[in-house]
Amino acid sequence: METQWLRTFVTAARAESFRAAAGKLFVNQTTVSHHIAKLEQHLGTALFEPSGRGVRLTQAGKQYLAHADEILAVESKARDAVQAAFPVVRLAASPSLAETLLPWVWRQLYRYDEHLQIDVAVYPSHRIGDAFQETPCDGAFSRLAAGGTLKSRLLFHDPLRLMAPADMDGWDVQSLMGARLVIQPDASYSRELVQQLRARGYRPQLIEVEQIAIIKRLVEEHVGAAFLPESTTVREVLEGRLAVQPWPPIPPVWDSVYWISAGEGPKNETVGRLERILANRWPAPGGARTH
Repeated sequence: METQWLRTFVTAARAESFRAAAGKLFVNQTTVSHHIAKLEQHLGTALFEPSGRGVRLTQAGKQYLAHADEILAVESKARDAVQAAFPVVRLAASPSLAETLLPWVWRQLYRYDEHLQIDVAVYPSHRIGDAFQETPCDGAFSRLAAGGTLKSRLLFHDPLRLMAPADMDGWDVQSLMGARLVIQPDASYSRELVQQLRARGYRPQLIEVEQIAIIKRLVEEHVGAAFLPESTTVREVLEGRLAVQPWPPIPPVWDSVYWISAGEGPKNETVGRLERILANRWPAPGGARTH
């Protein structure tokens, strides 16, 4: 039996609704139903029954609720005891930020405690809220603001740059961009960018790739050009594998980077220190345009 099933059960029991529980837990309703079904299968009995537009506990569910609370309380106490003896911080990040921003975060935290354990979970930005339910994590770095009760702090805007292989001249880049453009379909800027290019007569074949690391590799291999956040291409530019091209004549477009936390609740010492580090590096929310 997984502890997460218990958390979902308790939340659904309090809310008397799988839909409301999904909102509180930052997951979809299918996930809530799956957790409840697994728990009921494990126990061999039904815990909920339909009630109007929601659900209510069966007699077995009522009896199990008090025990579920006790189990979660013991699990929380045990986790706190372990963390007190062996400091640990759990972070989540989108793939591109796990590659570029987290190493810097690691270095900053290790300056204070070289024995600190940092656990990282990688989630796409549109699912970063799930990390607080499934991991759970102490904080996250995302390219999208989070919804619900989660708190989002804008760290910086990350300007887009047209990236091409370093060995191409300007004319070849224009030809390549007009032929094939590699884009990240879930990125917040993709739709606006494509619309602006089409408004100026460009009709490239769009190659949709979710991972920025793969997009960079495709650009290196001359498969297509790509507009990427500046912070994600620093190493490749320095190593001479990619080059920033002076293009296009369109209004500036940028991505954004957010620190996501679980609201104003209590934070452990390490998370509090990390938030002070972030505030010192990017003091004004949204004030900096570059990493």
